[in-house]
Amino acid sequence: MAFGPGSLYQIDATIVDLYLVSSFDRTRIIGRPVLYLVVDVFSRMIVGMAVLLEGPSWLGAMLALDNAMSEKAAFCAEYGVEISPEQWNCHHLPKAILADRGEFEGYNADTLVFSLGITIHNTASYRADLKAIVERQFKILNEKFVHFEPGAVIKHRERGEKDYRLDAVLTINEFRTLMIAHILNHNQSRYLKHYRKDEFMIADKVARFPIDLWNWGMENRTGHLRTLSRDVIRMNLLPRKEISVTPQGLHFERELYYSCDPLLEAGLMMRKRGRKSPKVTIAYDPRTTDYIYLPGSDKREVTICPLTPAAKTFLGRDLYEARAYFNEETQDAELSQTRQIRSEAEFHAINNHVTENAIEKAGEAHEKAGDLPKSQRTRGVRGNRALENELDRKNNRWEFGQNKTANKVSSSNGHNLENLGSEENYVVPLSNADRIREIRNQKKGGRK
Repeated sequence: MAFGPGSLYQIDATIVDLYLVSSFDRTRIIGRPVLYLVVDVFSRMIVGMAVLLEGPSWLGAMLALDNAMSEKAAFCAEYGVEISPEQWNCHHLPKAILADRGEFEGYNADTLVFSLGITIHNTASYRADLKAIVERQFKILNEKFVHFEPGAVIKHRERGEKDYRLDAVLTINEFRTLMIAHILNHNQSRYLKHYRKDEFMIADKVARFPIDLWNWGMENRTGHLRTLSRDVIRMNLLPRKEISVTPQGLHFERELYYSCDPLLEAGLMMRKRGRKSPKVTIAYDPRTTDYIYLPGSDKREVTICPLTPAAKTFLGRDLYEARAYFNEETQDAELSQTRQIRSEAEFHAINNHVTENAIEKAGEAHEKAGDLPKSQRTRGVRGNRALENELDRKNNRWEFGQNKTANKVSSSNGHNLENLGSEENYVVPLSNADRIREIRNQKKGGRK
């Protein structure tokens, strides 16, 4: 299947048979991690790995491929394992990758083909035997150490036995450290009893260990491995999405807008001309909403686009948090329809009652005043407004230390609540019409 190192990598994922605990509180069980492995077919070297807590997805495949194409000494040092570059000298782009459909079907995998020049092969459904090399690594992993760790999954736990999940003690970073140690051990000392050597390997007396086969292939079967800067590799591994350019920013999702001055100016000009918003393809890291990236025409330059100030609420979040918030907002909007309908019904009931009452009283007033000419009714609007405004100020002025509520009630109902108990002292208060008439007379007397 492979002529030399890097001719073909196989990649696959599995849910590890081991429960982990939280790094914040080791009494909390966080479940089983997802493990991605990348294996070189020619030498059986494990060239890359990724351990994460999310289900199999492009993110996991992206991290595993990034690890396969990166220097390993610095990676191992992050987890306290010191190695020399020669112990795990795998940091190259392969010629082809064999996967099982899933993550490697669609737009994200196309970027590997067109930007990095990597050929993607996908096996048929239910044909795990076509990538048996990487599948076998998961069984070796269990036999080597996973099933002997505290918290390992016991397939046939008898009824009444202790729950194996309660024995979990490893955090995700500790498990990554164990995986690094296992891979180093596999690459250097896994004897490949059934490996088929050709006549050139036999002549050179190549030992049946992955690292020996890799080193021999690097000297004698070169031409398939390539290297690129890590930034270029990562930029082309990130998932892509086509989004709109609007005057508010690059519209990524719902309330997520990003700024990019040249494109924003172009989008604004398109809106002014009455055209649809232009589309651009961006790259994004789902682990952060702080930035999106605009790849250049040569696939190696990139423009960083930060969140706009209007979207600063989502700074420091990841895309999954933002999407969870958007889903909650959608659910709240659907649930709020009942509340809106009830509130609208109450408003219309009050509106109809007040309007009908006002129509009835206005009709009574017109009937009492007789058939007034239209010119008389529309004359003196400014003076009527001034009188009504003065009355409104008197009725609603603030008077501290007095019971204004009772006064307002008595004014509106036409009765003085304090004197209702004594009919002798009761005096009918002035109506609003009488007060307006009194104010008008006072103004006329003042002008005289």
